[in-house]
Amino acid sequence: MASLINELIDTLTEQNNIYQALLDIASKKKVSIIENDVTKLQQFVKEENVLVGRNQRLEKKRIETFKDIAMVLGKNNEISLKDVIESMKGQEGEKVLINLRESLLDILPKLKSINDQNQELLKLSMDYIEYSMNIIRSSNSKSPTYYDLSGNEINASDRKMFDAKQ
Repeated sequence: MASLINELIDTLTEQNNIYQALLDIASKKKVSIIENDVTKLQQFVKEENVLVGRNQRLEKKRIETFKDIAMVLGKNNEISLKDVIESMKGQEGEKVLINLRESLLDILPKLKSINDQNQELLKLSMDYIEYSMNIIRSSNSKSPTYYDLSGNEINASDRKMFDAKQ
């Protein structure tokens, strides 16, 4: 059981470090979205993808470790970190797992919140781009023909988008 607990501690420690790195990247992504710095944003997305890939491998390992611990404890496969901690009362590694659990419970909501904000910022940016493109398309499209008082056609390209005359 001790080797399983050590494996779990190692896996959760690595995942915790990855989540912290993802939190840092998400904060930097937010700034680059606001500043409209596409180059930096692309760089952060690449870094994020590498970390997510590593975390997916660790997650599979974590799930297998939990299954093994559940089997040793004689429980079904649905076991949580809290259950593991409760089964370790006073044993070596209990405090480390408690600290890891608290850290994960602190980091994950923050990460979700920043990612939600970034998603909303990207949506607003896309909406603005679409709005701008629609304005550009409508100004270049065939517009109605206008005539001046003497019956001469007014060139539509001379028209301004907004008329400041009152």
